[in-house]
Amino acid sequence: DQGKRYPSNLRLAVERLVEDEKHALAAYFYARMMQDKAGRTFLSHEVVHNRLSASMARWLHELFSIQESSDFRALVELQHHVGQVHARIDLPLHLVLLGARYLKLRISELLETQTALEAAERAIALCYVHETIDIAMEFMSRAYSVSYDRKSRSEESDRVFAAVHNTAAERGRQRAALLDWENQIMFELA
Repeated sequence: DQGKRYPSNLRLAVERLVEDEKHALAAYFYARMMQDKAGRTFLSHEVVHNRLSASMARWLHELFSIQESSDFRALVELQHHVGQVHARIDLPLHLVLLGARYLKLRISELLETQTALEAAERAIALCYVHETIDIAMEFMSRAYSVSYDRKSRSEESDRVFAAVHNTAAERGRQRAALLDWENQIMFELA
């Protein structure tokens, strides 16, 4: 669908821009996320440097290097995987969307410097960037919701099991205490 709405030369220009800037975009993304108080609770400089920056650069490459003949299933599965990981670590969805906004903002700024494109072409390329990231967020958030709901149900099930188990154990302790008290009363009366 995007192939029909966005000319291939503009998609290619965005792909080249993102490919050239993917490491700088990842650095910008994590620098901004580390400035956010909630974002810092999920990030450390070491984890960002050792794992996440490379993953972000790879994600950007995968997202914008899709051609009309590409298998979109692999890209959708990637978004599902990322959404599941975010749910597993309890990353709030608003932080994911904040990060997407940062990426769109930075790519928009970079597109403005592309003098090989006319202003109207840059505007169309910007729409393409926004739509591409929004589609990725949509698939990611679907997987996030399913995984988060499943995780919540599992945790609730564990809580119910623990409560039932603890209730039975507490009932046993109360009976033992009652029997002990009864024995002590009987002993004193005797």
